[in-house]
Amino acid sequence: MNKKAPQGDAPLDLLYAELVRATGSDKENSILDICISGKQKEIASVPLRYRLIALGFVKKLSPEEVNDRLLENGCPRLYARSFWEASVIYALRKGLSYVQWKDLLAQCEDLRAKIVPDTRISSSKSISLSDIRAYVEGNSSEKAGLNATMHVTKEIEKELAALASGNEGGQDSGQAEFLEFLRSNIESFSTVREKARYYFCKYLLHDLERRKRAYLDYMEKELARKKARNGKNTAGFPSDPVLIQDLHVFHSLSSLERKQRTIEEADEILENAFLSMRKIYKSYSNFYFDYPFRNWKMILAENGTDPLALDPDQKKALADAVRREENKKKSKHDSDADLLARLQKEFQDLEGQEPKNQMPEDQRSEEEKTSYQSGRQGEHFLRKVLRGTLDLDRTTLLSFLLYFRTTAMSEIPEAHRIDKERLNVILEGSGFPVLDPALPFDRFVCDFLESRDPWDLLAEEAEQMALSGKNFYLHRAWLHSVSMEREWGEMT
Repeated sequence: MNKKAPQGDAPLDLLYAELVRATGSDKENSILDICISGKQKEIASVPLRYRLIALGFVKKLSPEEVNDRLLENGCPRLYARSFWEASVIYALRKGLSYVQWKDLLAQCEDLRAKIVPDTRISSSKSISLSDIRAYVEGNSSEKAGLNATMHVTKEIEKELAALASGNEGGQDSGQAEFLEFLRSNIESFSTVREKARYYFCKYLLHDLERRKRAYLDYMEKELARKKARNGKNTAGFPSDPVLIQDLHVFHSLSSLERKQRTIEEADEILENAFLSMRKIYKSYSNFYFDYPFRNWKMILAENGTDPLALDPDQKKALADAVRREENKKKSKHDSDADLLARLQKEFQDLEGQEPKNQMPEDQRSEEEKTSYQSGRQGEHFLRKVLRGTLDLDRTTLLSFLLYFRTTAMSEIPEAHRIDKERLNVILEGSGFPVLDPALPFDRFVCDFLESRDPWDLLAEEAEQMALSGKNFYLHRAWLHSVSMEREWGEMT
């Protein structure tokens, strides 16, 4: 797609000529129009995924061939439950031209507005454990006591394939049959990739269950002790700091602390308590970044590395990192040399002192508590994913699954335990490329799964990247998560 457009009656020229005839203008109205235009500079600015989809129209590829190219280039495959992408799948399988596909979309536009997915997760500001449980169970088929995903996407794909291979009555007939297909399956369509969201919620549910169960187990032991002594059937709040920390994701601590409860009362309170997205995200962030990822420049300090002795590229990367982390006007206009000199002095001042990130939590200042991934963007991301307004990207999905694998191990049924094979099933089902150990991040994931001491692996990997002037793979990875529904709206 980035090569110079061929001249004469090459496929791309013919498609663009058809587009001009159909619109009466050589002005591109969408990003896919730009791809078809063959204008190199404009095409280079279009996300690779959409260039490959446009290429499918140019070369008259089948949906399977387009999916192969998408996955080979690390892009999600076409998603049959997306209104936009279902139309692409149908058009490619039917052999429609790009202009015919655009006309088909115009005919379907009124139906698109009627697609209101049944998210089963509260659309209000707050989300509870019971909301997430209802969503997971509503999108699962129970097999031998296990919640297994329903294969809605595959069924839609089969219907699309059968539809496109049937009627041969021309474009008008094709539009009518596709409109009828949309009408009859309107409730199956979604504004996000539901399979990725489903897996995310499913393993988050295991983690929340683990937190709740730990507290209820404590209460059960406490009640047994009290009954043996005085016959009481209620228990108070625990003193165990680890258990209390786990309960902080539930906005219900004051209710549990105020009054002694029965196990049934505590269970109901936690089940319906609003969840703290901030605390859930902080737990995830601390899992990867608490130490030594809290601040990668501290790795240099611990190694006794002189900032002024780094090579030019590393100096530049470190100075830029300091600016981002400080986010202060006073450092914004400082030169790299001034910033690194100040950092050198900080390193020297640290010598002989107890490392800050080994101090007890209650002795750290607010500035010292600022994490490597500070800010509220992470919690906003979580809320959008749970509500179904944002698509998970592959890296972020994998990182959360590794986190849930470790924290919720006791709650995850053996058949659903996270290993390489299970991750590949999840990735494939979500429309992402499976793990490829030849890729650096995928190799890290495989090594993490197989390592006897994944924490040493994390520390070593982060240290190597920090010394190379790079952030760790998962640093703000979720910033790459976007709404594909919105992207498609902008595309067309």
